[in-house]
Amino acid sequence: MFRSPESLAIALSWLYGVYIAFKCVAVVMHLGFAGDIGDWKEADFALWTDVETLVGKADTLILVDSLLAVAAGVTTLVWFWRVRINAEAFAPREHRYSPVWRSAVGSSRSPAG
Repeated sequence: MFRSPESLAIALSWLYGVYIAFKCVAVVMHLGFAGDIGDWKEADFALWTDVETLVGKADTLILVDSLLAVAAGVTTLVWFWRVRINAEAFAPREHRYSPVWRSAVGSSRSPAG
């Protein structure tokens, strides 16, 4: 059954764009963290509340990064799956991999064929 992968492709474009923008913001924030830690090292002193604040911000960055990565990964797998199903509809039994290998993990990552 043919299903257009266009909507998934648009969603992937947006997800990748948001993820890249987030990564840029995360790099800038990590540079700020490095500056704070450098200041603490120079002063040979850091308040526990400052350390907790920095760790909390880092935890938030990790959480958002993980959620965006999982969302992009799952959407990519669904897109690969749909494109593979569509390719089977256009040319049945002419593909290298059996239907078991339709997933993105199998067909695009497997060295065996």
